[in-house]
Amino acid sequence: MFFNSKIKIVNVDGMECKKCASKISDELNNIANVKSVKVNVDKKEVIVKYKDNLDNTEINEAIDRLGYTVTGIRDKN
Repeated sequence: MFFNSKIKIVNVDGMECKKCASKISDELNNIANVKSVKVNVDKKEVIVKYKDNLDNTEINEAIDRLGYTVTGIRDKN
């Protein structure tokens, strides 16, 4: 069954390397409804593709658990 992807762009402070990116990607991929995660360390940005609903609180809490700070979350239309 085909699902249309929705996208959230998450700005994260504290990411500085590929290891940071990997940790964030792994953590966000464990959230229900997340289809894929792409991390850009240089832009301090995470692109989250998901289906159905994804609460910003879940993203914020997952990143906070790793010791990074979410500075913004926006939906990409």
